[in-house]
Amino acid sequence: MPSVNYGIGGDTTAGVLSRLPRYRSLDRAAAVVLRLGMNDLTRRGNDDIVANYQHILRALPPGLPFVVTALFPVDAESMTDPLSSVSNTRIAGVNRALESLCATDPRCVFVDVGPRLTDKAGNLSKANHVGDGVHLSDEGYRIWIEALRSALLDVKERPALRGGR
Repeated sequence: MPSVNYGIGGDTTAGVLSRLPRYRSLDRAAAVVLRLGMNDLTRRGNDDIVANYQHILRALPPGLPFVVTALFPVDAESMTDPLSSVSNTRIAGVNRALESLCATDPRCVFVDVGPRLTDKAGNLSKANHVGDGVHLSDEGYRIWIEALRSALLDVKERPALRGGR
């Protein structure tokens, strides 16, 4: 699918929120995918992360459908600093809040591929990360992209949004 990636390594919800008004392509976008918050975990609490998401979602143009992607689980055994203090329990808490937030907006589809990425212990499986316990491997990305394609088709087909875009 044709797309523009505004991702910046190490970025946070606060960074996206500060730049969002400059993204003129939002007025022409068919949909937006939001996958951020992991880097926030070492800088702010869950409530602040979710509050920033709320501000971001409110700043998106009316009628613009979007997909919110859950934070991916981590493999605590393989992780290195600075995220070594991040736990899957905390990630699950953020994800529950993001899913609830998404449920309040008919433009939103929430995607959580975490269960498809984890091992029996609930950690990001070794096959699905590049060795650092955080960043997805090619296989992990394949799983995520498959879910994104499905979600983008779903969000674009919602009757209430067809006329808006």
